[in-house]
Amino acid sequence: YRGYGFGGFVYQRENNVSLPSSGQATFSGSSAGIRDFDGRGGLEYTTADVLIDIDFDDFNDVTGARGDGVKGTISNRRIFNINGVDITSAVMGRLNAENDSSVTQPPNVVFTVGPGVLDNNGDLVGSLTPTFFTDDEGDEVEYENGNYYAIVSGDDPNEIVGVFVLENAAEFEEITVRETSGFIVYRDPAPTP
Repeated sequence: YRGYGFGGFVYQRENNVSLPSSGQATFSGSSAGIRDFDGRGGLEYTTADVLIDIDFDDFNDVTGARGDGVKGTISNRRIFNINGVDITSAVMGRLNAENDSSVTQPPNVVFTVGPGVLDNNGDLVGSLTPTFFTDDEGDEVEYENGNYYAIVSGDDPNEIVGVFVLENAAEFEEITVRETSGFIVYRDPAPTP
């Protein structure tokens, strides 16, 4: 493919979910995904740690919608070639060569906190705050930005499954990189019956 190739996930909730109206919960787990390219062929794989915090007390009084109380972080990101070899340092090398920088690890990605992210059906849809790195002259350069899509499920609830999509144009000249990753995070600690 010269444009983006295949890059998608399908997820669904088996049963309904009843969200609590009070309390907080932390969900942690991991992601796995693919990186494809607009402007060149090839495919790379990714992994990361995902942490999501939800404050079920936090309602937006103006809209009556949940959502102000959702935050998350995607960290410990690794990139692999199609043979499963970790090429994170090589990818950061091409980023550094393109931008006169000294990045050693993909930046952590943070969920943008704002109203209307979590609805009463347990659907999460939000944006990911753009990530930046500093070049050798001290200037901030945008690396990635994107969105996430997820559903809260399970009893009490105890699980979130979803997808995040990130794009960057910082690694190559006139080539855009897209990462599409699925994630599953579990409530920690699990709720007690």
